[in-house]
Amino acid sequence: MSLIKRLSTARALHRAISTASVLYDNQQYEQASEAAGQAAQLAASVGRPNRAALAWTLQARACQALGDAEWREPLGHALRQLSGIDSADRPLAEWSARMVEGSGLISEQRVDEAARAYTDAINAATQLIRSQGRTFADHAYHCVDQAKLNLAVLEHWKGDVSTALAICTTVIESSRHRKDGPVFLYGLVGRASIQILLEEYEDAADCMQTFFRYLPQTDFSGTHPIATMTIVLRAAVEYAKGQALAGSLDEAIDSLEQACELAKSVPGAATARADTLTVLGRAYLDSGQADRAVEASRTAVSLATSDPLVAADAQVVLGTALFCGGQAKAACQAVRDGLDRMHGVDAPMVRLQLLALDAEICTSVGRHDEAVVLIREAVGHLALASGRTGKTDHRQRLLSGQKDYHQRFLDMAVTAAEAGAPNAGRAALEASEAAREDTLAALLRQTSHTLHPRLAELLGQIDRLSDLTRERPASTTNETSAFGPPMEYWHKRLGELQAELGHMVSVEFSRLYVPVPLDADTLISAAGSAAILMVTATNNGSGGLAGVVSWSVPGLDPGVRRFALSVKETRTLESIMSNGHARLTEHWDEVRSAVAAQLIPTPLRDWLLSGTSVRELVTVADDTLRALPVAALPLSADTVVADHAAVNRLPLLRLLLHNRTTTMVRSPAARPRVVAYFNVDELPGSIEEQRTLNELASAGTIELTLIHQAEELAEVLEHYKPDVLVLSTHGKGRGLEYEFTFFDGRPLLCADLLGLPLPPFFFAAACSSGSDAGADPTGLIATALATGCSAIAAGAWLLPDRSTAKILKAVYGALATSGRLVRHINDAVRAVHPALACESPVQWAGFMVTELPEPGRGKIASKEE
Repeated sequence: MSLIKRLSTARALHRAISTASVLYDNQQYEQASEAAGQAAQLAASVGRPNRAALAWTLQARACQALGDAEWREPLGHALRQLSGIDSADRPLAEWSARMVEGSGLISEQRVDEAARAYTDAINAATQLIRSQGRTFADHAYHCVDQAKLNLAVLEHWKGDVSTALAICTTVIESSRHRKDGPVFLYGLVGRASIQILLEEYEDAADCMQTFFRYLPQTDFSGTHPIATMTIVLRAAVEYAKGQALAGSLDEAIDSLEQACELAKSVPGAATARADTLTVLGRAYLDSGQADRAVEASRTAVSLATSDPLVAADAQVVLGTALFCGGQAKAACQAVRDGLDRMHGVDAPMVRLQLLALDAEICTSVGRHDEAVVLIREAVGHLALASGRTGKTDHRQRLLSGQKDYHQRFLDMAVTAAEAGAPNAGRAALEASEAAREDTLAALLRQTSHTLHPRLAELLGQIDRLSDLTRERPASTTNETSAFGPPMEYWHKRLGELQAELGHMVSVEFSRLYVPVPLDADTLISAAGSAAILMVTATNNGSGGLAGVVSWSVPGLDPGVRRFALSVKETRTLESIMSNGHARLTEHWDEVRSAVAAQLIPTPLRDWLLSGTSVRELVTVADDTLRALPVAALPLSADTVVADHAAVNRLPLLRLLLHNRTTTMVRSPAARPRVVAYFNVDELPGSIEEQRTLNELASAGTIELTLIHQAEELAEVLEHYKPDVLVLSTHGKGRGLEYEFTFFDGRPLLCADLLGLPLPPFFFAAACSSGSDAGADPTGLIATALATGCSAIAAGAWLLPDRSTAKILKAVYGALATSGRLVRHINDAVRAVHPALACESPVQWAGFMVTELPEPGRGKIASKEE
């Protein structure tokens, strides 16, 4: 081909692609698609793969704007052209194609594949930076950030708000540095949206203030009108949310109405307009204008044809508005349409909203069987959303905003149970578990052998600093001296490191722990011959504690019912957690029967009383009731729960599924190895306990190693590899800063246990050592279970010295026999509590056991084994 002909062809090709681009920018999509197709054919015929790929990509984009499902064909042509393009030009062509592929896959509800396409786009743009260096750096980073923002949206949909927030933050910093105004603004709006979801309202307001400060000076000349309108509409939505949160609902409605009118000028921004109308519909609902909410949400549904998430969200508002207007049948149809749109879309929070509304509608019209099925499915999506949220603090904030769901699910389950609907009890068990699945006894995914290197380093720093603060000479004053900074500085620094450690533990363990939906039958099966009692508080107002009791008894269907404690009953139980012994002793006799009647359902009571031998009862409770003395609740005129069942207090039912740590392989003649510390200088009860273990050791029943300083524990555990650890002393504090007192020496902190190989059985006989009941990820129970323990007995409140010693002496005598620790403790309690002069549970019910299942793998080896 002659030079003149080649130049003529190049000019014709350039004109053809330019014409198609102009048509697309002017939102003349049919003409743009036709022109782009012709340009692509021309480019392919003259061997210009880069131009052909560009034209076919533009045609695919135009097809998507028209809602044409055939967008894949031109995009496939574009992708096939990539192999023939020079390495210098290929990255940009691939980035364009992958971005269009991602948007098309989203319209087809294929979120995971869309994420892959955007990731490929990022990789392509990154390759452009590597191959072209600084020449195209700004444009390449612009491409990278655009793809990242789309990824952030997908992560937000899927529920990983921590990742989405981190991506937006990265893009904001990158675009600010490059002065890339449109991307910078879009990142700010994306970040504000997530922060409002996480209830970080001040940070969201800061983002929006920054947005409106930079908006007037931003150059949008190189930005497509649809993208520009999308940014403006999203900003209007987030700004209106802020107005509504500030109590200015009317102003929020005005802002949204103006934004919707503005959006009409850019028909191609239909999805952004639909999103704005959906938020407007919610605002109408909040203001009591259900009819206007129906109108706005119906329009949103009709516009959101290319975005399943926006469409489904609009269906939620439409269904709610119709339901509020008394149109239950139409509301149900709207919700079912929304669920159909969500088919195959991985977005648990949106699906959760639809399912919850569907269940509520079914409950209102008496279709309780259907409601139960919907509740159970919705709870599964709540667990998925929690598991994907990311960082612990983000997860806690997100779930705190979803508390209403937990209460709604439980209320509907109770209503269904009262109507005789099957599986209502199962739905309640699952909903109760979902309400507390973030308690991070999740630490069980972590062991002392897989500590994050930074955790191990922090532990070392804290140890060294602790030594420094103890060893500073007495002559050191608060003033700077020859020995360096004052003592206050080192104490402050030690506190800062300990706080950092606590945060890091939560973050690290939440990274490892991903909750998954569980069905009640799996949990019931894992409980085996044990019964389950779950007490979930849903209201702790001035009128007393109220909530839901769920239970499972072997051989019977699970059940659920409401409970409501009086103010006096509530205050008496609160006095347990606050260690108000005098008040508890005074009032316990007056309230215990009423408390038992509320919290122990008749089927469970009958099962406990009918047993000829002691059974096991797994209890899970929250709020004030996590220290509930279940063992002390009366079952009859002369017996309490402890007389009929060994109580195993778990923070989560899902721990029933955990594979407990196995003990070391012992020879048949091996004796249990016990490592212990007794504060004999301050606690008379510890003297009695030590005497008992000494006698057992002298008789050859156990092997006993006593320690006298906290520093000895690590070496002794490593050397002797014991089966049992006993710490009988004073205790105070909480979380990783909880400390076991060592007389005339430094205390042993909970943080010190993180890196130690703890034995299977741990007697933490110290006041309030288990007061959090495993709900604190940095607390003693969670830490012990995470670092090797199969069972831990800990103090739920201030333990009376002598009565606790009596119980432990009886337990120590059973160390050489096989069986579960929870049974040993219960046997000791049964033997001791009738003889105690005081009837208050404070005297004997505060030493509670948390033990993992599989009794065959959790025995303390004995001579006979």
